[in-house]
Amino acid sequence: MTEKRTPGGLPLTPSTLLTEAMADLAKTEKMQAYVIEMNIWHSPREDGLRECAVCLAGAVMAQTMGVAASTTSSPHFHGTADAMLLYALDYARTGDWPAALMDIDNARRVVGLPGLGWSSAIIEKLVNLHVEPYRPDPGLFRRYMNDAIGILKQGGL
Repeated sequence: MTEKRTPGGLPLTPSTLLTEAMADLAKTEKMQAYVIEMNIWHSPREDGLRECAVCLAGAVMAQTMGVAASTTSSPHFHGTADAMLLYALDYARTGDWPAALMDIDNARRVVGLPGLGWSSAIIEKLVNLHVEPYRPDPGLFRRYMNDAIGILKQGGL
């Protein structure tokens, strides 16, 4: 059975959302039109140079949601469920797992699905991960996110 998605094409299961977001980030890293800046949603440079700065959620906007590199975008430019999931990605990358899972639950409710009912044990494992920023070492960031995905999958999320 195919997983239900938001109108913007985003999955509503935390581990799938993060897995696909990390794949979108990897694609975006290889594109000359983009530069990864985790404090910027999706913003073309004002000086007219080729690069559009994006964060993890911005990479999802670029790849999955099809936002052009020449277009400014942020979560509030998208529908309610999509916006909640984009914010959830931002919370996840910074280690605010309660907020991330709450936004994912709320997005699920917007599209008519029940909440996930995660356990405090899952939250505890996630918040005990050492948060790794994207800079200076993107590899450590990837490991942090992959560890979180593993915890979510173990918890059925």
